[in-house]
Amino acid sequence: MALIRIQDLTVTVPMSDREKVLVDKVNLTIEEERVTALVGGSGSGKTTTALSILRLLHPALMIKNGIIFYKDNDLVRLPEHSLQKIRGKDIGFVFQDPLNAFNPVFSVGYQIEEVLRFHTNLNKTQREHRVLELLDLVGMPDPKQNARNFPHQLSGGMRQRAMIAQAIACDPKLIIADEPTSSLDVTLQARIIELFQRLKKQIRVSILLITHDLGVVAHLADDVAVMTGGRLVESGSVSDVLERPKHDYTKELMQALEF
Repeated sequence: MALIRIQDLTVTVPMSDREKVLVDKVNLTIEEERVTALVGGSGSGKTTTALSILRLLHPALMIKNGIIFYKDNDLVRLPEHSLQKIRGKDIGFVFQDPLNAFNPVFSVGYQIEEVLRFHTNLNKTQREHRVLELLDLVGMPDPKQNARNFPHQLSGGMRQRAMIAQAIACDPKLIIADEPTSSLDVTLQARIIELFQRLKKQIRVSILLITHDLGVVAHLADDVAVMTGGRLVESGSVSDVLERPKHDYTKELMQALEF
């Protein structure tokens, strides 16, 4: 069953003499309890498409056209106060750079607890206990100590785990993960992939995975959609697209990455 349906999404940015189209009439469906990978090179529009779901785009960018359905609501036209109830609760976001995504002046535990404070009725003791549960769930060593640490005091892999803990704090239906392994070494990449695989089974969450790494797609995703130049050019199951690519760009992408 479809969890998110994106129809004819078009995102533009004004230029001095014209309007530049960054995402051009994209149609994408994210199914319940499946991992959908959105693949493409730098500037292909994949991150812009993902950010559009929660309207987290830079103010200079504009969703010019399209519909994004979630629970019969069009997220494009939903009032901001209603969308705030969905951000972080129903849909969590794992940003590409956790160091910049976290506030540097607050501890990691405080920032995870903040999501619970906004979206749940848990008291302070219950929230603090839940933070430790979440950090343990994502494999954070010494959750008590690291909950007290500030983002800069954690390693890259630990910050990524903390951001995933924040994203799943309220048992969301969807996690959007933007290049979650791009800044990590091979060993840490494997651990984060394993973590997402485990979370998919344990909390029965859908995942929209933004990546350029077809190896990650092959290990983690169920479905894949390929973007280039702001357009979605091919989509289907991972086995179909990777084993029998139809579009020339998909074939070139696989050759370029020696997949």
